[in-house]
Amino acid sequence: MIHTIAAIAPLFGLIAIGFAARRAGIFTATSQREVSRFVIYLALPALLFQIVARAKPAELWQPGFILAFGGGCAVTFAMVLFIRRRRASRTGSVIDALTGAYGNAAFVGIPLCVALLGPGSHIASMIASILTICVLFTCTVLMVEVAKHPGAGLLSLVRVPLAATARNPLVLAPMIGCLVSFGGFTLAGPVAAIVDLLAAVASPCALVAIGMFIGNPRPRTSARTVAFLTATKLIVQPLVTWGLALLLAPLPSVTFKAALLLAALPTGTGPFMLAELYEEKADVAARTILISTLASILSITCLMALLETGF
Repeated sequence: MIHTIAAIAPLFGLIAIGFAARRAGIFTATSQREVSRFVIYLALPALLFQIVARAKPAELWQPGFILAFGGGCAVTFAMVLFIRRRRASRTGSVIDALTGAYGNAAFVGIPLCVALLGPGSHIASMIASILTICVLFTCTVLMVEVAKHPGAGLLSLVRVPLAATARNPLVLAPMIGCLVSFGGFTLAGPVAAIVDLLAAVASPCALVAIGMFIGNPRPRTSARTVAFLTATKLIVQPLVTWGLALLLAPLPSVTFKAALLLAALPTGTGPFMLAELYEEKADVAARTILISTLASILSITCLMALLETGF
């Protein structure tokens, strides 16, 4: 447990620094958005590209991990949607479902996996990022479009999420990395150096950006809903993923631990951005991001302690 605390302390320390700087007024809400844009459009795509481009093609195809982690996301999403459908609007229940299943795989997951499980886990964290950002988020956008426009044709409904996904740098970067990896190409020295420099600052900048985001003043919202979504994200999803990993997809030790750790991540910013985009109440998603991030310090420490004992 001491090893786990020592490994995660610097990561959550950076989140705390971003949080304190935002609350102290050193950075404004505009500053937070601009730091996040730097991470989303430059630094994190460079890191994802670097990981994929330098990976062996066989490393990128991990059906067992995809089944366990992706299945955990899907089951959790469906469970929250079923429970919340009578307590929220159609659009609101879909966004609540995303809030309970959307882990912060890119901003927090990549550095956390490397810190706790070593560099061999970075492929799993990259795959989890793609599943979360591409598949889960895109499917949610499609469901929101259906809820908003029940009489629209299928083509018009699909066009919006697919177009948004195709323009997402966090999707494009690993796709280009796949072309480099499968094609056996190598980057020229100066280009590789630029990618390495951007990739090196991705994790610290992402963690500070998360802290700044959760440091933004928020209105008080339903404590019961936030508690339910936080518990779902930090407890239920890891348990579902654990069951799937054992029953359906026997995994190597490091991959198994990575699947559980990535499933136990706090809620990412995607649900908040989606609520803002569709002019739904974003306070539940924002508060869940804050509470789940703080609570994950304890839950992840306990999870890693269990995993170290051979659980």
